[in-house]
Amino acid sequence: MSRELLGHYRNLLQEQWLLKERMCVTWTRESPVREVALGYSADLGSTEPRRLSEVSDEADEKLQRDDFPNGGVILIGTLGDWSVVLEPNGLQGARPEVLRGLSLNSETFYVYCGSDISLQFGYWRGGESRVEIRPDGAEGQRWGKALQDLDASMGGLSWAGKVNEWKAAAFALAERVTGVTLDLDWLRRTHTRYAITRYLPDDLVPWEYENHPVVGEPDLAPILADPPGHLEEIIALASRTVVAALGLRTPVVDAVLGALPLKQAGDSKLREELSAFKRQLSRERKERGRSMSVREARLLEKRILATDVLAGALDPNPRRAAMTVTRLACKIRADEDSMVLLEVLYRCAVFNP
Repeated sequence: MSRELLGHYRNLLQEQWLLKERMCVTWTRESPVREVALGYSADLGSTEPRRLSEVSDEADEKLQRDDFPNGGVILIGTLGDWSVVLEPNGLQGARPEVLRGLSLNSETFYVYCGSDISLQFGYWRGGESRVEIRPDGAEGQRWGKALQDLDASMGGLSWAGKVNEWKAAAFALAERVTGVTLDLDWLRRTHTRYAITRYLPDDLVPWEYENHPVVGEPDLAPILADPPGHLEEIIALASRTVVAALGLRTPVVDAVLGALPLKQAGDSKLREELSAFKRQLSRERKERGRSMSVREARLLEKRILATDVLAGALDPNPRRAAMTVTRLACKIRADEDSMVLLEVLYRCAVFNP
């Protein structure tokens, strides 16, 4: 049975190569097409009857124009009791923000095939990730609340060998989970095309961090409740976090932290002193060179980057400053608590309801 099923999807991927190159396919049970489109935040007035080849061409044009930050396109059809979404050049159907809504009163399975060796698939039910898997030729990475949920369905399917074998196995697994067969005839039919003009915003707290102690810190609570109203607090907290994680305490650093949250135009004298401090650290890196251990060299690089974080904090435009500070701060790979906090702060900084 496994051999026949795999054979079907090997042939399908050869005949319809679009499925294995930058494509996300999502199955949601007993949900009307219109409801599923809403789950993607699609424009319900943008419906048009289209074939996959036509929607794929449209998606390619958007990719060439670098227009995907402004939205994408999806094609939705029904297959048995399931609504199936085909998303060329997109991965919205693999995002927790989308999957939570799709699966809230149902169940959803997705397969995301990136180019080359990228593959990810997962199963959501009741608004929760049960299990998601990114194969790497062996066991791969797993996450979710029920890591063994797909084990019985995965029997006889292999994640060894070439990546196209993994992709065929992922689609075979989708059939086992949903009970419906994706075939060439269905893929060539006309379905309903929708435009996504605005993506759902990222969760402020990624689901894998929901129970992390850092998320419960008192300083974070008001920021999570109203990110746009607490941009200055985001700047200050991110700056303090970076400084503490790197043990970077000098008079100029203390002066910058003391000036936050910034209520007026950035202090030009502080900027000059901060630039001088960065030059000092850069000279130290050059002079010590290979005499430093790997650990010392990495710490020095992080401290140099931290001066850019603090310079960004002195920008009098709070939104721009918050985005700059948190974006740069996330590049500083410090301890786990700091990295979790900085990622959450970055999401709050870019949040645009």
